[in-house]
Amino acid sequence: MLKGQKKRKPFIFCTRGWLAVVLVLFVCFAVFSLTIGIIYSRQGNDFFRNLTIQSEDGFDSGLVELAAESVPGAVKTETEESGVNDFNFTAWTEFGNELVSNAFSKKRCSANITAICGSSYCLLPFGKELSPQDTKGCIIGSGMAEKLFGTYKAEGQEVIWRDKKWIVRGVVEEPADLVMLEVSGIVEEITFHRISILLDGVYDRQLTGEKFAIRHGISAEAIRLDYLYGISWFKEMVPDKWSDFSGWKQNFKEHKEATKLAQNTEKSTIEAAGLDYQKKGRRYFLFGFFCLVIFSLGYAIKSQKFNK
Repeated sequence: MLKGQKKRKPFIFCTRGWLAVVLVLFVCFAVFSLTIGIIYSRQGNDFFRNLTIQSEDGFDSGLVELAAESVPGAVKTETEESGVNDFNFTAWTEFGNELVSNAFSKKRCSANITAICGSSYCLLPFGKELSPQDTKGCIIGSGMAEKLFGTYKAEGQEVIWRDKKWIVRGVVEEPADLVMLEVSGIVEEITFHRISILLDGVYDRQLTGEKFAIRHGISAEAIRLDYLYGISWFKEMVPDKWSDFSGWKQNFKEHKEATKLAQNTEKSTIEAAGLDYQKKGRRYFLFGFFCLVIFSLGYAIKSQKFNK
């Protein structure tokens, strides 16, 4: 080395090296956050695959009995008289702060009870299915299993609710506090305020709800929780003709009213779990987007500074 010549610092210790490392870290954070955001959003979507409608006064017993006869996965057909589809659906309601107990040890705890008449797949489209023929079956969450039985391996165990026994057919990770009972054997004792309709590839939720109401002659409101996240609902806003401004206005007015209803409606255990996943997904998406913005700014500064 010549006299008076400064010793050059290793690359990693120079400004350019540190900036490059920081930018790489931001890219890694962005990719990680966006990936986790996609996973959480998809898990949230699993809870809202089907359409839910509600009636404040409760649904007619005849319609509830039809729910017990519908078979998820059956092919929808057009009826000659009405020209609209037959539907696979489940009637249900949720009771808050009910006491449930371990049938053997009598250990008790408070839970929100989801009482269903029909297939559980119309409401919770994953895990083990409860069929309306299984009048003594139930599904519980892993957290509830731990509380009642001391272990998440609770299949085959019995729970007691309102002096009646149900056998645990399956345990799900989420919602952890779920207690879903097949009550098709005691429909006369329960008023059902909600119905979940199996979409089975039908993408127009609004049209599905309208056809269902016409088919069964009922007055009910669609709970559009999908309006509270994402932008997939925007395609419903598009009228038959793009130039139909009154159609755009009417669609957005109906969207606003449906969104307000979804926001103000009391959420069930399953719905709350789905929305929680969506919130987590949005947080990770925002953080990932923030990291990408920082990376872009840093890269622009790096390019401008060191390319002079």
